[in-house]
Amino acid sequence: MGTWAATAVAAGGIALLLAGQAEAGSIKTEGKASWYKMGTRTANGERYDPMGITAAHPSLPFNTKVRVTNPRSGDSVIVRINDRGPFTGGRIIDLSQGAAQAIDLVKLGVAQVKIEVLGASADAAPTPASAPTQEPVPVVLASAEIDEPVRERQPLLLKAEQRIGSSSR
Repeated sequence: MGTWAATAVAAGGIALLLAGQAEAGSIKTEGKASWYKMGTRTANGERYDPMGITAAHPSLPFNTKVRVTNPRSGDSVIVRINDRGPFTGGRIIDLSQGAAQAIDLVKLGVAQVKIEVLGASADAAPTPASAPTQEPVPVVLASAEIDEPVRERQPLLLKAEQRIGSSSR
């Protein structure tokens, strides 16, 4: 079973979450979450179910299970990563509408959450063969100014910039 790990790297005031190996439950972080209900297909090729208990994350492997907790209410939900995003607003995870309802996040739209990576899902649907395989993209957890421009762009980041544009150009 493949798992995912975090390494905090201080580089120009930026903390990055990088791919690796670790025990399930060893990755915990806090940040902003949002939710979405539109779309027909997820990044792994599945049909999007707005009332499903799934989420989008910029770099965690597909089918990773993540516990998302709303600290205001104490409610938590375990979601399966099947999509990519969010790509805006310093958010760390994008929940399906069903997952957002489970932790009372729908009315807020965007809220502070705690996430804990639990590991790969054994019961999750396999990623369709037609879905593109992509390397994990580092996730920015804390923002700060960058002294040097980024010279290499990850393929997923390039696709996101093509769709929504980039403020760094």
